[in-house]
Amino acid sequence: MSLIQATALAVRLFAIWLAIYWARWVPYLYSQARESERVAASVTVAIVIALGVAFVLALWFFPRTVARTLLPGEGTSAPVNSPPASWFAVGCALLGLWVFTSAVPGLVQDGYLLVYVQRNNMPLPENWGSGVIYYVVELGVGVWLLLGAAGVRKVLWWARNARIE
Repeated sequence: MSLIQATALAVRLFAIWLAIYWARWVPYLYSQARESERVAASVTVAIVIALGVAFVLALWFFPRTVARTLLPGEGTSAPVNSPPASWFAVGCALLGLWVFTSAVPGLVQDGYLLVYVQRNNMPLPENWGSGVIYYVVELGVGVWLLLGAAGVRKVLWWARNARIE
């Protein structure tokens, strides 16, 4: 696999991530625009959604063009020959890093809230414990993905080859 192909693959993965991210935020943007009294809010949300969809589609359909733009000339670099297991390990590490970096700020925020509440002799919010449990589990999954690609591969192969009787 050449460097441009690997970068094009990364661009497509980024397009998938961005589409999922946008799919999570579009209902929120829509509900905020509906609550607003102004028509300009609805038009702005429609323009932002259209631009986001256009950007994701451009990344999906033209990943090699984006890769050639990001990378210098390919004439000097040799193709990268790596086994699929190493690509899987890199992908798991990247996903683990992504999950890890989304869990740590939540844990820091919950920790700060705990310290603030204790200093001011206030009761904890009602759902504070469930948020901490969620972030701890997310942190565990992130660390597992970051450090244990072999274990993830075994679980996926087991799930793929499992027979339902």
